[in-house]
Parts: sequence; structure tokens; C-alpha cells
Amino acid sequence: MKHALLPEAIAEGIRTCGASWGSLDIRFDRTEELIVVSGYTKADKLKLPTAADWLKRHYSGHTPVTASSGVWYSADPELHVAGIEAYRRSASLSADYFRDRVKGWRFPPADGGWFVITVAETDSGNTDYAGWVVSRDGASPFPVEVIPEEADLFAPLGAAWPSGVLAGKLVTLVGAGSIGSAAAEALSAYAIRQLALVDHDRLHSHNFARHRTDQSQVGRMKVNALADLLIERDRRLDVERVPLDVIEHADVMRPLFARSSCILVSSDGIASRRAANHLACRARVPVVLACVLENGCLGEVIRARPGITACLLCSREQLAANGRINPEPSLDLGYGEGQRHLAMTAVGGDLDIVGRLAARAVVSTLLEDEGYLSERLPADHGVVGLRPAIDREPEAPFDVERSLQVSWHSLGQPLPDCPSCGTAL
Repeated sequence: MKHALLPEAIAEGIRTCGASWGSLDIRFDRTEELIVVSGYTKADKLKLPTAADWLKRHYSGHTPVTASSGVWYSADPELHVAGIEAYRRSASLSADYFRDRVKGWRFPPADGGWFVITVAETDSGNTDYAGWVVSRDGASPFPVEVIPEEADLFAPLGAAWPSGVLAGKLVTLVGAGSIGSAAAEALSAYAIRQLALVDHDRLHSHNFARHRTDQSQVGRMKVNALADLLIERDRRLDVERVPLDVIEHADVMRPLFARSSCILVSSDGIASRRAANHLACRARVPVVLACVLENGCLGEVIRARPGITACLLCSREQLAANGRINPEPSLDLGYGEGQRHLAMTAVGGDLDIVGRLAARAVVSTLLEDEGYLSERLPADHGVVGLRPAIDREPEAPFDVERSLQVSWHSLGQPLPDCPSCGTAL
């Protein structure tokens, strides 16, 4: 079944041009049965200018334009009512019925038909558009979708999701790799409209087994490739690109963290996690840290809230003090590049789960702070099972035994003399 796209700029031009009919320029993708209107005229005059940047971005740009292969008419609203019923029944209207309810009728070619858009003013004062394949034998209706030039991606959600609340929050993401790219996509899908991406690394060929960008981006800085991917989906997204090291450029990070609403850390290795944890705590900003443990068997999400919970350093110290394992040192081993000396131990889908869980923890934190108490997390330390462990004895809080099982635990209180979150400082 055919479908038509009518750019808002062309729809408005047709509505206000003062004529009752005109011709249309068409892109037609036969594989998709998709018709894209790319130009129009006022009656039989020259083509009118079309300010539709959307046309330049749409995939159909590769499709040849067939000039004057369609027609538009002003129509009686009754025609559109009849067209809706005919479409529901997969039926057609007679040529005479159609002709009597449009203005400026032009006979279609004798050897076939052409594409027609009709424009009708409804009783409520709105403008309605309908699509037709019209021949001398009849008129078959199909849908026309008017495409706004710069539509708000989240407008269809309406009041079902607090998009407006989240749009004003800046989330800084430290680490734009595998987990980070999944987290960034999830944050933007939750209607976070301000992101700062921090990562000093480039994309290498082995990254694409797990990264959300594709191989055409090899060699680019991760923050630039990821920013372009996100903006392609949501053109209203404001992305700061910070291709710097969180440790070496702490002077840049301090003011960035201070104006952020939350920090999400998905970088590899102990040092960068500790540095980001410290800077976030000193800025008094909540920080969510995401990683995988035990060669990709477990995912972990920690949320540290200054003045409320222990930070990363305190929580690890308290684990050790209670005789439990401290998994932090193993993070410097990474999770593999697929080489003989460093096997790839975590797959992209599992890292995606961890990144999206971390993003949800960020969003829940922001909404809870705004009074959405139903968004509260169960606790501040989440562990998710990714793959069965072969050679370990489960030990709390990492005793998750099933895939996709998530357990939540308390982080405890800040230690007074902690250099990051200590109350004595």
C-alpha cells in the first residue's frame, strides 16, 4: 500500500498560494512504495521555491525526481470523508464522484494515472491532506503524512513522560566506549537533551564489535563519532564534545562537573573511575559508575550521592573491611580486544544492557530529585548477571546466579576521612 510524505513547507505553500490546483514534483521509491513530494506549482505557473531542508536529509534524496508527475487540488471535505471509508474497505471512488468534488480538474493520462494530493478545510478550521492514485476509471485513496521541518522527537509522548523536566538537565558522560555509547543512546532516548561527552580516545577497528557507531567511523575521536550519531536521531540535542583525559585535564573537568546535574562514568580502568568519582563528589553532584566484572559475567552500576551514600572509594573499602572481594583492581585488565594475548571477554549486547541500566539510574536520580518519588531506585548498588560464571564461588554482593537477574544493595555511609566524600573535609 502506498504512503506519501508531504514536507510541511510545501503543504503550507499549497494552502496559502491562492490557487485551486497545481502540479507536483515526486520522488517515488518503488521498493518502499513511498512517495515524497519535492516541489509544487501554483496552477500552471512556474515552480514555487521550496524551503524544505528536511528533503535534503531524507534517505529518498538518492531517488530521481520526476517533475510534474502529480497534481494537487483544493477539495470538498466530503471527498476526504468518503476517502477514509474507501481506504478502510480497500475500495476506490468513481472518477465522476472524485472530479465533481475537486477544483481545477485535469484529465489524467489515458494510458494510466497519476498521483494526486487533495487539500480540504475541515469544519474546525484545520487543513486536511489526502493522497490518491487517480485514473480515468477511478480514484484510490492512501495516507499522506505532513512532515514538520523540525519536529520535536518527544512531542508524541505528551504528558506520559516528563520530557520538559529532563530537557534542562546536563549529564556528563565520562567514557564514550562500548558501555558509554549505549548509555548515551539510552539517555537521549529518555529525553535528556544536554550531554557532555568526555573521552580522549579514538575508535579502532576492534571497537565495532561492541560500539554503537559503525566501521565508517574508524579513526575518529570517540566523542565526535558518538555525538554525530546522537544528533542524527535528535537534532535538538545539545552535545558538548570534550576529547580530553579526565585525569590529566581535571582543571577542565571541575567546572564541567559543577554545572552538570549528574555524572555517568563508563571509562575503563581504576584511575579514571577514581578521578571522576573524586571530582563528582567534590562538586557535590551525583555520580553513576558502570562497568563489567569477572570477564564479562557480571555488570555493575553504582550510584554515589554526596552526603547520602558512600562514594566509590568508600564502598570498595567497606567491602574489603567486611572480608569480601574488592573487584576494582580487575578493571585495569579491561575486557579484551579480540587478540590472541587479550581475548574478547564481554560481548556488545551485554555491555549494552549495562549501559542502559546505568542511563536509567541517572534518569531515575534526576527525576527523584524533582519530586517523582515513584522513580526511586531500589538501592544504590546494582549487580546484573550477564553470563554464567564457571570458576567462581558466588559471594555477596556479587552472588547473582542467573542471566539478567539484578540485585540491589546499600552502599553504606560516607567515611568521615574519605578524600572524596568525607564529611571531615
